[in-house]
Amino acid sequence: MGHSVQNALQQLAILLFLGFLPSAIPMLQALVNPALAAGSIEDRWGPATTKVGDAVPDLVIEDMDGHSLRLSELLGRVVLLSFSVSWCDECNDQAPQLRAIFDDYHDRGLAVVGISYDTDRVSAETFRRRHAIPWPIEFTGQGFWRNRIGRLFHVTDTGAILLVNPSGILEGDFRDLTRLRERLDQILLARDPTTNVSN
Repeated sequence: MGHSVQNALQQLAILLFLGFLPSAIPMLQALVNPALAAGSIEDRWGPATTKVGDAVPDLVIEDMDGHSLRLSELLGRVVLLSFSVSWCDECNDQAPQLRAIFDDYHDRGLAVVGISYDTDRVSAETFRRRHAIPWPIEFTGQGFWRNRIGRLFHVTDTGAILLVNPSGILEGDFRDLTRLRERLDQILLARDPTTNVSN
């Protein structure tokens, strides 16, 4: 059984378990007829408003502690938008590695903003505490295609790490953390690592 089919079956089982039968039916149809899959996803998400090479809109993020942050406040820094959900194995494996990257590059000008696809606040908070995540995480209770930021960037799965360069331009998905470190070294090479950049 292919990896994508296994993932789809796992997501289907979760949706059924949580009682989201209307959401599960299109997935089941797509498994029976894969030709439906692309159209189904596109119908739910709509087209990406912001694509690679575009300037990222000045979003207002409200974190889980009630603090607000505008992305324009981070202009001049590298910003990672990290999309996660508490039950995602990739997200749980990725979180400590992303924390290490944050620790290594934060003083050189790196900022991270999390976007939770959890629909349950307790689950999102548990994920944050388990991984001792220090960066702001927006929780709206809106998962996947209902999430405003997910729709903006057309992030159809979790584990995505979108890199916004210091000029505010979206460079793409850098979930390959080796590639991410290489790109951060390129962008932040001229930064003085002893210079502290405030949060």
